[in-house]
Amino acid sequence: MDTGNVIRPLILEQSSNDAEALASSLRNAGFAVRYRHIEDDEDLQAALGEQDWDILLAASEVGDYRALDAITAIKRAGKDIPCIVFGPPSDNSNTVAMLKAGAADYIDEEAQEHLLLAIDREIGNLRERRAHRQCKILYA
Repeated sequence: MDTGNVIRPLILEQSSNDAEALASSLRNAGFAVRYRHIEDDEDLQAALGEQDWDILLAASEVGDYRALDAITAIKRAGKDIPCIVFGPPSDNSNTVAMLKAGAADYIDEEAQEHLLLAIDREIGNLRERRAHRQCKILYA
């Protein structure tokens, strides 16, 4: 895992305890984490207005708010934030729906190592995109 930098995830989870448990798993894997727990669109919109975030880690459903809703809101806001959805083992159609909506991955909530590898991959890809955009600005 890339341990050199802080990652700033938005964590869509049912409770702050669940969000902290996920953040703790990330820390145990070597990530430095500064996260924000969100539960609904109001929380998401407030967070998007505060700072740039690196990734959305989303439970497939949190009450009435679904990961698909969050992905749509992030796309609508024009933000480059990769989204990884986790939840119970899914039938193929649910996974495909998440991916078509823009999720980078859908992961079984019990597949901790898969989740950590996907996060590392998406953070690396995001940093490359940001560096590329910065180069385009410098050399434009």
